[in-house]
Amino acid sequence: MSPVSFFAAYDGFGERRTGGTGDAASATWLRDLAAATGAEARLAPVPFSHFIPGTASIEVEGHCIQGLPLFDGGTTDAKGVAGALGLLGSAAPIGVVEMEPRAASLPGNAFALARRESRHAAIVVALRT
Repeated sequence: MSPVSFFAAYDGFGERRTGGTGDAASATWLRDLAAATGAEARLAPVPFSHFIPGTASIEVEGHCIQGLPLFDGGTTDAKGVAGALGLLGSAAPIGVVEMEPRAASLPGNAFALARRESRHAAIVVALRT
């Protein structure tokens, strides 16, 4: 199997959130591929609490923009968080930062520091793509 066909097949399982149907299907597929080479391969179920995030969006002047919640960011009630937007680190209830997608996970950046300090009720990251 070529690398292109391998990744195309893997991508075909759709969303692969831990414990979801795409995760289980891709795990079975990978096990079967390994077994086809003669390797001993088995699935080992591991119990865990499964958290399924709700909708994440921001509404500004009547425009709703869908987002993706961070799993370590906590949860809100059905009303969500309302307030003024301001630069990350400001006194605004909702901090906003723009960054490259790969920069969000780098240690020590402004976003990582703001997450630890929890000054804001919410943080919105606008990705440069």
